[in-house]
Amino acid sequence: PHVGYEPRTWQNQDYFDLVVSSVGFLVARLGIKATHENTSRLATHYLIGTLVAGILWNIWNVLEFAMFVKEESNPKDDDT
Repeated sequence: PHVGYEPRTWQNQDYFDLVVSSVGFLVARLGIKATHENTSRLATHYLIGTLVAGILWNIWNVLEFAMFVKEESNPKDDDT
């Protein structure tokens, strides 16, 4: 699609991103099922799953920010 575009290689933090995305997908499916069947048990599981997914998402954002700050704080070699 884009000329000269090279996708980046798979990195270790991509595994955590995959886990967070998978949990989010499973919680979304559980929410649809809880809405359809309308049971207290499924609603409780959906609530707990939403909280877990939210916590994982926030941990992921903090880790990404920490890596960004670490990368920006390291001196860079410039040819100027």
